[in-house]
Amino acid sequence: MEEHMELQEMREQLELLKAQVAKQQLVNDLNVRKMAKDKVSKLKFKFWWKLAICLFGIAYCPWAIREVMGASLGFTLVTEAFLVVAFFFEIITHKDLWNDHLNTNMADFSRRMLRIKKLNAMWFKWGMIFIFPWFAWFIYEVYKASVYEYQWVAIGIGGLIGGLIGFAIGYRLYRTEQDALQELSEQVNGLQEE
Repeated sequence: MEEHMELQEMREQLELLKAQVAKQQLVNDLNVRKMAKDKVSKLKFKFWWKLAICLFGIAYCPWAIREVMGASLGFTLVTEAFLVVAFFFEIITHKDLWNDHLNTNMADFSRRMLRIKKLNAMWFKWGMIFIFPWFAWFIYEVYKASVYEYQWVAIGIGGLIGGLIGFAIGYRLYRTEQDALQELSEQVNGLQEE
């Protein structure tokens, strides 16, 4: 009889422990979902800023390159084409931020965040490949359009400094976004394993 009471008490303690573990998993799940929603909202904010910068460049560059700098039509069109491609690639890359996968399948959400990360890395690589010949062409266009003897040197140095500052800002944005996407994926995967 005493053994039966101890066994019954152990079963009750086991059920209580299972209930506490289930409650803790639910709290962890809710915390991860809240953290993921916060990170996704920050990623969306950065996305809108990048689109705004692209749109500004698309609108401003033809005038600045043709009228102010006096560059060729080919250079202007290549620059515009790059900005348009960047604009649409940004939209295509980040379309998964608007699909509400946080409320359904967390594994699918994690996979989509890794997809964004992969596409970002690919775009960064191709952007860097494009920018070096583009900058050489920029220097050539400035040289051709220079009125004074060393005007192109001053503009080239200014362009190089501006390009380096732009690269530093862009690379920092890129790294923080990549890190946020990786962290999102890891935390969601960690939740799945629990």
